[in-house]
Amino acid sequence: MPGLRSAQLQQAYFRLLRMSNSQTWYIVKQNSGQCEILPHLPVEEELKGAEKWGPFDSEAEAIARRVGLIRSGKCQPV
Repeated sequence: MPGLRSAQLQQAYFRLLRMSNSQTWYIVKQNSGQCEILPHLPVEEELKGAEKWGPFDSEAEAIARRVGLIRSGKCQPV
């Protein structure tokens, strides 16, 4: 039954891919001035007035936005 196994693995892979693609990403400015990319927004109490941007549909989009924030002087490079 190798065909069945392969089909099951393929289905599991596509389910995992859909789950990872449905995640939203955020940028949160730390006290140090550096901006961290997170797959979820921290609890409001943890933010305590920190600047935040998002949600973004992909990690790549959040990275590109962080580069823009660094270039504009809103975030410090890592």
